[in-house]
Amino acid sequence: MPTTISDAILHALAPGIALNSAIFYNSSLQNRFLYITARARDLNREARDLAKAEGDVTVRLASIRTQVDAMTKRARAVRRAVVIVYCALSSFILTILALLLQAVTRVPGGELAALLLFAAGFVALATATLVSMGEMALSQRTLDEDIRSSY
Repeated sequence: MPTTISDAILHALAPGIALNSAIFYNSSLQNRFLYITARARDLNREARDLAKAEGDVTVRLASIRTQVDAMTKRARAVRRAVVIVYCALSSFILTILALLLQAVTRVPGGELAALLLFAAGFVALATATLVSMGEMALSQRTLDEDIRSSY
């Protein structure tokens, strides 16, 4: 148990590092979300242009529809992962606050609360990773469909 404010700050470093990692992961997920939504918009624009074109474009339009559906599922998965990462961020912030409060007040059970909050943050990050892995599987399907319709 920390005995000084310096010790409390040192104890708060581990959740601080976890917090920083979650922030970087969140940024990566948000960039992925932006890419996916931009790609879906590009495909929709292509579909609108093809609808005006002459000739048989039904195969490409069907492919675009399939890809946009997959992109929508991917965007939802990434959005879920982002929300879960926000829960992890909140948990790590609360861990730091619990540790600092424990150092100042010595409330019984404060360290246990900090430990549980820290563990909840890692469980949230693990869950977000699993959701993100599912989204990556969908990305391969989207790519396969794009290639199939291009040749």
